[in-house]
Amino acid sequence: MGILEPTLTPFKGKVITVAGASRGTGLATVKYLVLRGATVSMSSSSPKGIAKAHAEVLEECPGSDDRIMTMACDITKYEDVQAWIAETMKRFGRIDACANVSGKEQRKLFPLTQLPIEDYKEIMDVNVNGLFYLLREQMKVISEGGSIVNVGSVCSSFSSPYYGAYIASKHGAAGLTKAAAFEGAARGGYNQLGNDQHTVRAP
Repeated sequence: MGILEPTLTPFKGKVITVAGASRGTGLATVKYLVLRGATVSMSSSSPKGIAKAHAEVLEECPGSDDRIMTMACDITKYEDVQAWIAETMKRFGRIDACANVSGKEQRKLFPLTQLPIEDYKEIMDVNVNGLFYLLREQMKVISEGGSIVNVGSVCSSFSSPYYGAYIASKHGAAGLTKAAAFEGAARGGYNQLGNDQHTVRAP
């Protein structure tokens, strides 16, 4: 039986947000949840990407249209994050869990002395600032006993040369997750997955 083939509906009645849902791990997460009964609010910075992903989910999960909400959301813009979470609450009335899958890789190797400033800022803006904006809004409204999962990387715990921007961003994201876990311990569980995304079977 494949990973996307459901046997039960353990998420029936649960409202779950997925940031970074247009492809890869994020899209696979949406399909997994919807097939198992979840109501999902999915977002991506690309309007075309999220529309295409929505169509793909509907094709593979027939009859799920009333349980899916889509919205273009650039997580580096706080007002976008505010609007997405607010619209999700308006439509479904609750948020029980959040999967924060959005992320930006460092595609070229640079020693720190040659790392382009704009590349560094862009990676940090998505992987750290964007995650902070998501957590800031999600933690205000998440249901009692809810869960927030931030997808990390092997670079969340380890380091290597020439990936300075990405490693710094993933260490920062891990720190944010730990801070959120302490602050939200009384309400639910906030966790970070340390697996590299390449270990997840994605469509």
